[in-house]
Amino acid sequence: MPAFVSAAPVAVEISGGSWSLGSGWGTACTSAVCDEGHSYLNANWTIDPDLAGTSFMLTEVGDFETVLFGRGTLAEEDTAISANGSASEVDLLALAALIEFDAPTGGPADLEATVQATVGPFWDKGAGPANTDLAATFLPFLLTLDDGGEIAISFSPAVWLCEGNSGHCTWNKPSPNDIYATFTLTKAPLEAETTDGIVVQAVPEPSSLLLIGAGLVGLGFGRRRQKSA
Repeated sequence: MPAFVSAAPVAVEISGGSWSLGSGWGTACTSAVCDEGHSYLNANWTIDPDLAGTSFMLTEVGDFETVLFGRGTLAEEDTAISANGSASEVDLLALAALIEFDAPTGGPADLEATVQATVGPFWDKGAGPANTDLAATFLPFLLTLDDGGEIAISFSPAVWLCEGNSGHCTWNKPSPNDIYATFTLTKAPLEAETTDGIVVQAVPEPSSLLLIGAGLVGLGFGRRRQKSA
């Protein structure tokens, strides 16, 4: 009789994370003279120091856990994202987040983002409705485990609706966005379990088989002698 099979819980242990950035990103400004040529978009992308070593359990399909992955901080020094020919601040803004695991096995997760920067001043509030000055929207990632399970990973978007007349997103008032990662168990791995009622038949050793065979041969000779008598 085969053993019954049930879903196994999944232990998640994060060993670290990192950002992969295109060449269009610069370091967030800390003074009014930072990057006066506007060849880069001034922003910092950092990893939460407590990410490495984070662990949790996903026990059933649909279980999820949300953790702080990192932060993006925009600090453009002159309250504008300006276009400057081929060296525009909206060029080469590739962005991806990488998560590495100690468990479960299945490889790292690489979540790419779609980045959009709007050319123009941050002076949105005084001129009407606020516009999205910078947005990074991450594509979901499906982590396939070696034992058959699947974990869907999604990131919260990072969106900046700056108010230049209030000093937001400027070198003296940087605007941060916390970015969270959510892990959802979408397919649980399976494991065999020993349950009551399963009959396990012992397999005789070779020496026992020889003894049984000799006994059967002996019984055969005994019966022949009885018939002859």
